Amino acid sequence: MIFASTRLTQVNCMEAAPMNLRDRTINIFASAILILISIGDVTWAGSEEDHTVTVSGGIAQPSGATSVFENPAGLAFNSRFRLTAQAMLDSPPTLRGGVLMGNGNVGGTAGITRRTDSSNHSDAFLGMGIQVPALRFTLGVAAFADVNSVSSPSFNIGALIDSGQALTLGVVARSVDNGVGEWGAGLRYKYSGQTYFVLDSTVDSDFGSLALQPGLMLSASPAALTFSYGFGSSQRSSRLHSQQLHEGFSAGASLKLGSTTQCQLYYHHLAELYTAVSFGL
Repeated sequence: MIFASTRLTQVNCMEAAPMNLRDRTINIFASAILILISIGDVTWAGSEEDHTVTVSGGIAQPSGATSVFENPAGLAFNSRFRLTAQAMLDSPPTLRGGVLMGNGNVGGTAGITRRTDSSNHSDAFLGMGIQVPALRFTLGVAAFADVNSVSSPSFNIGALIDSGQALTLGVVARSVDNGVGEWGAGLRYKYSGQTYFVLDSTVDSDFGSLALQPGLMLSASPAALTFSYGFGSSQRSSRLHSQQLHEGFSAGASLKLGSTTQCQLYYHHLAELYTAVSFGL
């Protein structure tokens, strides 16, 4: 009886752990919403100029150029036709090339990711975002497929929901083709025309791993800087486990050159070093 009671207690504790992480996530976001809404009132910013750089994991503040890999709803803010060249500067590097297009309310991208190692492996990516200003709602979907084999593509779905004040909520579901592999949620608060505060978070499908990454963006046209710090825990360890967030310090910068060219550089976002250059013809 003593053994059975002890075993039952252990099982109950293990079953309760996901609920504890779920409750912590809900409490964090509920508190953040109440605090941010009470601070001030700013009109909604849903344009290409407001999405020139990614903050934290790109859930609540994705960049229009890289949002297909973050929150695909950000693709809706692309307002012109551009070419984009991107690279994961690991060893060896991974190269990406494609097109960006849109009219400011509907936008999309298509391109190829190619590894430069001995495998020469290639993946295709495709994404689309639609913004409905009257509803303050933006929805996006991204698809990824292996071009070297016949296999089912992987899909990510994302949304951006504006409060009508200074607050925007971002939501992402990753790998929805095989059940949801990871959920993401983020809050972006526009403190002023040049300062944004962001809190992104992710949990795995069984709520056994929680990750958080608060961040800050400072913008002064034509440039912007971002800083963030990621941390988290899981049932198995005290380290961050996330497909989209990064443990420790991350930073990013963007610079607009002329009217159509934009450069971005990130440290510990999408790769150890990641760069993206987008330009019009």
